[in-house]
Amino acid sequence: MLTRRSFLAMSALCGGGLAFAPAAALAGFDPAWRPGHAPDRPLDISVFEMFKIGPGPSSSHTIAPMKAGNDFLALMKTLDAGALRRADRITVRLYGSLAATGIGHATHKAVTGGLTGVSPEEASAELMDSLYRDMKAGYTVTCGPLSLPFGMENFVFETAEPDAPYSDVLTIELRAGEKVLLERE
Repeated sequence: MLTRRSFLAMSALCGGGLAFAPAAALAGFDPAWRPGHAPDRPLDISVFEMFKIGPGPSSSHTIAPMKAGNDFLALMKTLDAGALRRADRITVRLYGSLAATGIGHATHKAVTGGLTGVSPEEASAELMDSLYRDMKAGYTVTCGPLSLPFGMENFVFETAEPDAPYSDVLTIELRAGEKVLLERE
């Protein structure tokens, strides 16, 4: 039986230990294991939990922000039509390394793809490459009666640390003037 410990040892020998360690830890690595003893808990994660399908170069900078855009679009769909009609702007704030490397790691492309309805599984390399070839390009976020222009001017690359338990954070806001109609971190 393949256990967490033997899986991690095997993946470390193959050069993948660092890449697999977080997934294995989240899946319930047995902290009570001691050398010479069999672990109580067998490996219970799948290859689909370790490897994600979506655009790169970094899943934390592309796949997660694209999913955040998708989730925000789904959340917008729960608003009533009147609130959507009042909305006039979407603002995306990037913090930490998302702000520091956002353009280099295509975070802006990923968020834009997510807000326009593209999921990580559907995001082809051609689509990702086509976004923001011209940094002045504009896109449209559509949700019910809402149709808002969206582009680089909607991104704020923050230099301050976020008031959050981790440093790599993004927030998305739907605004009507100065009023925030919807916000998600």
